[in-house]
Amino acid sequence: MELSSPLTCTGDPRTAADRAAALECAGPDALTGGRVLGSIGASGPQVVEGRHGRRHDRPLSRTREVVELSRRIWRREVIEHRGITDPPLPPEKGGTLGKPLKPLTHPVRGTVSVYVAALGPYVGGMGAPGRNFYHDPVCSYGYAAAAAAVQEHYLVDREKEAEAAVPAGLLEQICLAGPADHVRERVEAFRESGVTMFDATPVGADPARLIERVRGWL
Repeated sequence: MELSSPLTCTGDPRTAADRAAALECAGPDALTGGRVLGSIGASGPQVVEGRHGRRHDRPLSRTREVVELSRRIWRREVIEHRGITDPPLPPEKGGTLGKPLKPLTHPVRGTVSVYVAALGPYVGGMGAPGRNFYHDPVCSYGYAAAAAAVQEHYLVDREKEAEAAVPAGLLEQICLAGPADHVRERVEAFRESGVTMFDATPVGADPARLIERVRGWL
């Protein structure tokens, strides 16, 4: 089982999110000697419309296009593309000074593995009232009543959503936290079930030491 840890962007997250996915991977890939794994997802309408100012339409086609363009950028191709996005922007769509470009830097690798996020058995924390893509998985775990209570609490008073009761059993299913012996047992269970990548987010005063400890369990 391989160990990975997410990179955290500093500064304005909206600015970072709006940058080209390929260039965001190329820099850290150089710093780590070619060990970065890219990841991309379709997100949801609350983020796409509220943060990026775009309609949340054709999410799968957009995801495929971003992966395709990223791979071309890593190969340092001069990008001229017509699709959902049109780099460079043509005059008929308001373009003025745009021209086909390629990265100034030379990526360490001509390609980077890209993991596409898809809603599976794990639960996240994003969503809008009335349209939360994580609601159905929680219900399928047998926590339909709890999910409904949290959603109702959220709609009534968003400022106090943290006070909504979440069953301990649900937290144990979707989180890997607790004493070292418990975490080590759960890691072994994941290994036996066929998990090949363990993505750890260290929480504590010495994150590097925690990562080394987890590495020893793999």
